[in-house]
Amino acid sequence: MKRDALSEPTRVLVVEDDHDTADFLSALLATEQIDSAAAATGEAALQIASAFRPTAVITDFEMPGINGIELMLALKEQQLVPPGAKFICVSGLDEVRSQCLRAGFDLFVIKPVTLHKLAAMLQCIRSHEAERAQ
Repeated sequence: MKRDALSEPTRVLVVEDDHDTADFLSALLATEQIDSAAAATGEAALQIASAFRPTAVITDFEMPGINGIELMLALKEQQLVPPGAKFICVSGLDEVRSQCLRAGFDLFVIKPVTLHKLAAMLQCIRSHEAERAQ
């Protein structure tokens, strides 16, 4: 039986080179009882994902090494996320919004992350849980 994101428990990989933002997002996910792991670079995220198997990824766009789009494509190509995994790009660069969405991100969030934007991110992640329950 082929596994997809709908048959997996929710696990979110946070990829952010700003440690304060990464800690903030991880703490938010913990308050929502969502299991998470964090990485500071795309390369580290690929290593973590092989064992963690995230069903959702929140990633910065601009990081040392590979960018958020390159990370998303590598995670999919290397099958480190199940089919149907959710991808959220968080960036201070609004000009990359359309590029990210065209590449396949489910949601684009411009920094700084506000409570309203956090709610949208959680809704995107929770949509995976709602789909799984059906």
